[in-house]
Amino acid sequence: MDPVPIADVVVDCHNFGRGGKSYCILDLCSEKLPFPDKYFDIAICSQTLEDLASPRLAILEMSRVAKRGIIEVPHRGAESIVNNFYNQFRHGFSMPNIYHFGTGHHKWLIEEIDNHLIFTIKVHYMLMRYPIPKWNGQCGITFRWQDSIPYGILYDIDELVLDDNYEAFRENNRRFWE
Repeated sequence: MDPVPIADVVVDCHNFGRGGKSYCILDLCSEKLPFPDKYFDIAICSQTLEDLASPRLAILEMSRVAKRGIIEVPHRGAESIVNNFYNQFRHGFSMPNIYHFGTGHHKWLIEEIDNHLIFTIKVHYMLMRYPIPKWNGQCGITFRWQDSIPYGILYDIDELVLDDNYEAFRENNRRFWE
């Protein structure tokens, strides 16, 4: 909704019509970008991948059409704590039995591990099972890439795998919340 001022082309699912930019309107989860390989010197993707049903095609297409780039996403730790502001104030009344973690509409928990972006499906009952009461680590990730984007995605395929993943994240990051 607020493109980077230096952007020549904005890719989004809507045209917000800001600043005379050229808009490319498409679904980043299912449509390829209409640009040739390495057409752009740089791609900037800010606060988008965590919102997509599947970030895979967007990542592949971004690395196809640009030589290098920057991706900004919220950090998994910040997305793992209960959002009391949302629970108590957003609707004007308290909803103590409804838990929202991080930003409620985000679909992914994202970490940078060994220079890879790692996406884990955001499952609220898993976050309730392995609560993180506060987060003193980084709130966001600024990931710089060149030629290709190293990434991994853990979908909700096997509950035991997810359970181990959520428990390991909580235990491995105790220094940020104890």
